[in-house]
Amino acid sequence: MASLLLYRFSQGEILQLQTMLGFLPDVKVIPVERTGFGMKIGDVLDGTESPAVFFGRDMDRKMLVIADAKGELFHMLLSAAGQVTKGQNVLRAMVTETNRAWTGLELYEHLIEEEAELSALQRS
Repeated sequence: MASLLLYRFSQGEILQLQTMLGFLPDVKVIPVERTGFGMKIGDVLDGTESPAVFFGRDMDRKMLVIADAKGELFHMLLSAAGQVTKGQNVLRAMVTETNRAWTGLELYEHLIEEEAELSALQRS
């Protein structure tokens, strides 16, 4: 089953996405509360109750993480999220074997670093 992990999304945005994707029975929308930012992505996807270790750092931006969606479904999920967050600077990622073992905060930090590196390359 494909899943969307939503970090820092508002209740209204979550409801919009659930409504837009309601016709897709094989898609699960999973809002991740602040207390879950320190949980491993794989645990969040599996619904495993693991002790969430929350470090002092917070996410300043929204992050969308897509799991187990390929091809047309992947593009549909990205498009729906893009419509809901139009004009916002949302970080986006796919779940991989590597980042499945990361916490949400670790993935967030990695995406921020990648974004800074790409920005520096474009300026040079």
